[in-house]
Parts: sequence; C-alpha cells; structure tokens
Amino acid sequence: MKNSSHYLHITGGRVRIKIPTVKNSREIAAKVEQLIIDQPGIESVKANPFTGNVLVLFDENTTRHEDIVETIRQQGYLNEQRPQRTAKAATDKRVFDPNTATNIIADILVQKALELTIRRVLVALL
Repeated sequence: MKNSSHYLHITGGRVRIKIPTVKNSREIAAKVEQLIIDQPGIESVKANPFTGNVLVLFDENTTRHEDIVETIRQQGYLNEQRPQRTAKAATDKRVFDPNTATNIIADILVQKALELTIRRVLVALL
C-alpha cells in the first residue's frame, strides 16, 4: 500500500499530519507515537487510529516540523511523491492559484468559527 500524507494543520509548535497507515491500527499508532516522542524538543504526541491523524506539540527552538515529518518518512510511514519541478516553481503556483488561496482562507475561517462556537458553548455551560 502506498503511504501518502498531507498536512492538515501547521502552526507555531503544533503540527497535525495524516498518516494512512495509522488509521485502523492501534499498533502502528503506538509505534509512530514512540518514534516521534523520542526526538528532542517533542512535548507530546497523539496518534489517532480512528482518523489516521498524528498531532505533535513541539518546542520550535529545539526542532522543526520538517524534522518530525522526515523522521516519520525515514521509518517508512510516509512515502510522499515529490513534484519534479523546483520548489520555487511549486511555491509560485500555490501562491498565485486562486483556488488554493480561496481554500486556505475558507479553512481558516471555518476553523476560527468553530473555535468561537466552542468557546461560547463552554462559557454558556459555566
């Protein structure tokens, strides 16, 4: 089975990665958690076997999210196809593609709306 991934969310000191082999496998979820938690600067790791998502909280002064992804890839849990074009060309296409920009903005707005709704529900319950 080909293992591919995409970031679901990256923000300061937090990265959530979708890893298909984690889905429906508590054993692989535990292995991925152990693999990542042993790295310097990792504060917590939670691999969810129901969704296939891995959430990692880390100290940005000690490690980078690229280092975390590379560790996972080196152990064979990710085999991402990389584009043949240069990184600059790929970046330029994403920046100027209106559909990509629209999707990013929509994702941010939905996330913020959900956060606000959850916060209001919690305040109302108190």
